[in-house]
Amino acid sequence: MVIEPSRCDFNGNAPLTYLCDKALQVATIHAHKNGFGFDVMDSIRKAWVISRMGFYITRYPAHDEHVTYRTWVNSVERLFTRRNFEIIDDNGYSIMQAQSFWAAIDFDTRRPTDLTEMNNGALMPTITPDSEEYNAPRLRKIPAVESQPVFTHKAVYSDIDVNRHFNSVKYIEHALDLYDEELFSGKEVKEMEVVFLNETLAGTNMAFCKENGVVDIKNADNGDSLCRLSFKFS
Repeated sequence: MVIEPSRCDFNGNAPLTYLCDKALQVATIHAHKNGFGFDVMDSIRKAWVISRMGFYITRYPAHDEHVTYRTWVNSVERLFTRRNFEIIDDNGYSIMQAQSFWAAIDFDTRRPTDLTEMNNGALMPTITPDSEEYNAPRLRKIPAVESQPVFTHKAVYSDIDVNRHFNSVKYIEHALDLYDEELFSGKEVKEMEVVFLNETLAGTNMAFCKENGVVDIKNADNGDSLCRLSFKFS
């Protein structure tokens, strides 16, 4: 794929939100090709829900640069599957590595599905070992933030995805917007980890709390954490 200039930031590079969004699109295509995409999941009354993810960036691709996304299912356990990603530049260098953990929620019970048996075990043959070059670290626990909110937002139409939940990339977008523009003139996000904790539906009142590189997005009405993000700038 070619990095679209209209989607780049003021540094002329693809922003983290763009790279994440494309990764999720690639995951959707891969799932569809392997028999567990949106249409199949909808037909068996199930939906993929992302639980955690981490992105580790060596460098950001520039506008008009050609890059290649790779994705594969690394493991399948009873309740979660791990999907990994990599962006390769035209010189063959890995410039981004990522990992994500997914569950399949049953529409009727609202409970996770046994992935080893779902749809006659369709996931199992797709398991692919990591390459020797892939070395993303283990995801770490993201602490809660107890400080007062620095921003509030009500989930609206443009925030909601096909499953009628708050779009995963929108969490990242709103969280990054809490940091001053000047920070991005001299530094970049080199690591980002995200944990999704509770459903955010249209109309949810959200409170954003920020401290020491961690953003804790809470339900403003009951205080429950909806999503926590950790950023490492350098």
